[in-house]
Amino acid sequence: MIYHKEARHWEGIREGIWPAIARQLPAARGKPKLRSRRKGGRPRLDDRLALSAILWRLRCGGTWNAHPRRFGSAATARRRLEFWLRAYCLEKAWRAYLVQLNPFELDCWKEALDARTVVGLAYWRFGLEQVWRMEFAPYLQSGRGHMA
Repeated sequence: MIYHKEARHWEGIREGIWPAIARQLPAARGKPKLRSRRKGGRPRLDDRLALSAILWRLRCGGTWNAHPRRFGSAATARRRLEFWLRAYCLEKAWRAYLVQLNPFELDCWKEALDARTVVGLAYWRFGLEQVWRMEFAPYLQSGRGHMA
């Protein structure tokens, strides 16, 4: 089961819709060929998990420190959010995600976004809100259902 009654139990982006979203995000850089140029540290967090953490915060309104551990490090999600905002690809990924959803899932998002938990989030104000209000909310208000 992907979603439960409460928004805090949102499971993240499903595997089946991820390929359409992944095409909207910049590709991860590969490892440098020269061993002296490689850095140590942890392996890169999967983009799907990072985007799920960002969308969890948008949907649930929680703080970065309160997000579920299944989405990886909060600091990594914040850095990825900043990178995707600078690369102007977060809006494209959000749009690609919403297009893949069924009417029930879109309605769950509508309830979460109407709860006013996202008003203070900067990344909501800078792009994602416009995509939601201009392209998806009218379909939910008119009762026409899924737009694809």
